[in-house]
Amino acid sequence: MKEFVFSPEALTVGPSPFRVLADKLAVHPDVINFTIGQPDFDVPEEIKKELCAAAYEQRHGYGATAGVKGLRDKILAAKNFGKDNLDVQITTGVQGGFFTAFRTFVSTGEEVLIPDPYYLEYKGATDLLGLKVKLINTYPLFKLTLEMVKQAVTEKTKVLVMNSPNNPTGVMYDKEEMGKIIRYLDEKGVVVFYDTIYQEFNYTADKVPFNPFNYGNNVVVFDGFSKAYGMPGWRLGYMIADKRIIERTTYVQSQIHSCASTIVQHAAYAFDRVDLSPIIERYRRRRDLVEKELVGFYDFVPCDGGFYFFLKVPETLHMTGTQFCDYAFDRGAALLPGGAFSSFHDTHVRFSFTANEEKLAAGLEILKNIAGGK
Repeated sequence: MKEFVFSPEALTVGPSPFRVLADKLAVHPDVINFTIGQPDFDVPEEIKKELCAAAYEQRHGYGATAGVKGLRDKILAAKNFGKDNLDVQITTGVQGGFFTAFRTFVSTGEEVLIPDPYYLEYKGATDLLGLKVKLINTYPLFKLTLEMVKQAVTEKTKVLVMNSPNNPTGVMYDKEEMGKIIRYLDEKGVVVFYDTIYQEFNYTADKVPFNPFNYGNNVVVFDGFSKAYGMPGWRLGYMIADKRIIERTTYVQSQIHSCASTIVQHAAYAFDRVDLSPIIERYRRRRDLVEKELVGFYDFVPCDGGFYFFLKVPETLHMTGTQFCDYAFDRGAALLPGGAFSSFHDTHVRFSFTANEEKLAAGLEILKNIAGGK
């Protein structure tokens, strides 16, 4: 029998660091999990009731590839971008949206620009599709600037990915700088993929969402229900873009996964009846606690949004981020190494404050003891 051969693209994809640690945690249940970006609150009652109603009313047949029209209209109204040329496409999670959009816009030999550090699945999707990636080093402040973009753009550049609030750093990009970047790339025909999945978790004084469409039409906004509504396993995301873009991405998505779950879309129809303010306030208090407890022990940029701190490993420990995570795991706290999110450095660790307050307090004590050499 002749041995089978995997595709070169499939061989670029290895086990996810999340899955490796999940397997490890399953064997060590007493270790506190600070690796995962999964909120610890329940799905809002309004959404669960809609799910049950949709099930009993048998609203779970095949749906339009672009998504349930009523939900798409509600999302567009809630975002209030103030443009008549926009449309919404419902996707199987934000990750499914990115895969579809990369496949729609980028051909072999063309470039995707991704600021480093980055959410690792951006790179996973481009590797699997055989696309060329150019990483933009944003260390140590983790803020993308127009000058960085200008230095990275070539004639082959097709897409830039922006993520604000950022995973893994917690940084929110400067609005004025983002506007300049989008305007510059719009003139060059480069599309900006703007990932806003953590947008509701905004801890700054400025609560007005950034409107990228004020600066150009070559923009695709990505968002979803996983984080703010505690629905990561429901796999429901969406894209917002010019109607011509959504028409084409819908064609592409129809060949990948037909449509997102219709029953989940009907459930999400209640999203605008949910008051998110108590949830956001709870996470703001956790953010404040982490910052208060770890200042002086670790160097980090402020977490302006989302629920991550990107902690620099103290130089006195003489460890890489990977070594630090192994050391911390043995002492009861699981974190992710910065090297999982970066091709340039393994000097940091990502700390997710989605664990409950009791576990969070215990984990902070572990981290302080490690930094203090205990």
